[in-house]
Amino acid sequence: MLINRIRLENFKCFTDSKIEINQLTFFVGINSVGKSSVIQSFLMPMQSQHESDIELNGPLINLGEYNDILNIEASDDSIRITVEVDNKSCTWGFEQGYISDNRQEVNLPFLSGDNSWLKEAKLGFQYISAERWGPRDNVPVVRSHRPGWLGKNGEHLIDYLYSLANETSMKSLSTLHENDPRIHSDATSTTILSSIEAWLGEISPGVSFDIDVYREANIGWGLFSYGGDSNKYRAGNIGFGISYSLSIIAAIVGAKKGDILLIENPEAHIHPRGQSKLGQLIAHAASAGIQLLVETHSEHVINGARIAVRQSKLPHDKIFIYYFEKPLNTISPIIKQIKSDKRANLNTWPEGFFDQTIIDMEKIIKG
Repeated sequence: MLINRIRLENFKCFTDSKIEINQLTFFVGINSVGKSSVIQSFLMPMQSQHESDIELNGPLINLGEYNDILNIEASDDSIRITVEVDNKSCTWGFEQGYISDNRQEVNLPFLSGDNSWLKEAKLGFQYISAERWGPRDNVPVVRSHRPGWLGKNGEHLIDYLYSLANETSMKSLSTLHENDPRIHSDATSTTILSSIEAWLGEISPGVSFDIDVYREANIGWGLFSYGGDSNKYRAGNIGFGISYSLSIIAAIVGAKKGDILLIENPEAHIHPRGQSKLGQLIAHAASAGIQLLVETHSEHVINGARIAVRQSKLPHDKIFIYYFEKPLNTISPIIKQIKSDKRANLNTWPEGFFDQTIIDMEKIIKG
């Protein structure tokens, strides 16, 4: 399954924007320029109970009511969200003149097209938000979700890791193909758990984890250790970076070919070296047939993906970078598509696109 493109008309800051989606698509730019809104436009159908109307408020996002999402510069009262998946396009929203002043709509009705892909998409989909669960001594483990679902905050991570190791029902989902590019060179086997632990070692070298669940009490916990150290530490004693990155790594390594992953700020609480390694893992996942939409503020994540392109781990035509900018006193963003060549050179470098290091160094040098 593959998202081909998204079109947003009068939705939030967008007047009429068409965004082509690649196997790996990055959204970058300063804060509050529309990056998250693109992701939200796909989360609405993913969180909705039915394949017809899509819900503004649900378990993944809460956007309010119709008036909260109507572009304030809209020339009429219509809103349309069009998503094309596997070349099947469908549109939700309202046509001009449908809304009356006294109606507070919280759903967008199905308008036209083919939405037959939606049910399958919900089964092969992960969303890891920027607001992930940090270090916790224990977490609730309640089976009210589909197998493999990590939760938007990574709240089901412990249950997922435990199930991979201990439950026969997950056996068919617990191993990667021997040629899967996500298998880390330090992994001791082709199991998903082994590569998750090895990639976590790129964030904090030598780290390993033990996961346990007490189902009778619906709680689970993880203990962490380091090579050469026999002690086991609670999550709260090893810092935010491990907890914040582990759900991201698990989502990426555990995804199946054809799955769709939406990830926000994978770089949070992680050292630049680890951010670069995450970028490489993200690119390897795209090469394995997973589609990833990633919002990031990290040049290191972007450069990690470029390294994978340069090393021929990911074809250069499978990656898009979208740079969002919003000129002063404007509502609608300007979206610039950036492509890579085989040597990982970018075809354009807009002003404001990860140039702050150069700007700062010039000021330091000049004094």
